[in-house]
Amino acid sequence: DFGYLGNPHEYTSTLPSVSGTAEIRFDRFYVQYRLSRVSFVFDHYGEGLSRFLQGYGMGRFHIYVQAIGFGISPAFQNVLAPISATISGEEIVYEQVRPFYAPHFESTGLGQVDQIRMHEGFDFSEGTNSESYNDFDLILGNPSELPPYDFYTRGVPHLYSEIGVANLGKMDFGLLISEGIPPDFRLDAYTALPPREDHTYVIWSREGGVALLYIFDTEYQSVSIYQDPSILHVNSIKFDWVYYPDGLPAVGTSIQPISWGQLKYLTPRRRSTSQVYWE
Repeated sequence: DFGYLGNPHEYTSTLPSVSGTAEIRFDRFYVQYRLSRVSFVFDHYGEGLSRFLQGYGMGRFHIYVQAIGFGISPAFQNVLAPISATISGEEIVYEQVRPFYAPHFESTGLGQVDQIRMHEGFDFSEGTNSESYNDFDLILGNPSELPPYDFYTRGVPHLYSEIGVANLGKMDFGLLISEGIPPDFRLDAYTALPPREDHTYVIWSREGGVALLYIFDTEYQSVSIYQDPSILHVNSIKFDWVYYPDGLPAVGTSIQPISWGQLKYLTPRRRSTSQVYWE
């Protein structure tokens, strides 16, 4: 049912499995970008995914079976990528149309625009990359939660800040600048979070300031066929940012300005290995 726009939508079907058959559940997800894309995902002794693209038909398909006891490398993987489709007598090359079904975000035109690459950091007070010290870094893994040798998640990119970082989700960046964070919004501070396109973050600086940061573009590395395709291999991020040296404005928000001197003496109350609430 391609007309159903809710997420998710479940289907079941009987398919061959080993020497018999099995009832397989399919989850259907609809995504509206510049052109719409519908994905069907099933999980039965592995994972399979097929995408159907508006005005084209079936796009990329993959299926892989996870190995047990061998980390993130699949024991079996099969990926089928389309070459072209002939529609109404016209050949449409898949690689030429594929970008139109992908997320496409642009700078808001507000604040300043910058970029950092993997294993680089950024300093808001200087407004540039800094090797002396950083307000946040783009790194692999979450050193505040996991040991460096953790094989399963060390390849996942994170925005890392010793002071704190919070994800506000898909909130209007211009509205946040003009009106501040909604007073009823729960602002949870972490030390590391995965970077997400079209998401806005709050990052505390070492000097006591606060920055609002909106990620509008992510550049990805090529992924080895021996690695889990669900892991995002980020090479760099581009973002808009606004910096408040004295803390977030108090207008329209319950978050009050805070100085570095005050922040040093706050006691964090840890509720999990990765989450810190400031009191």
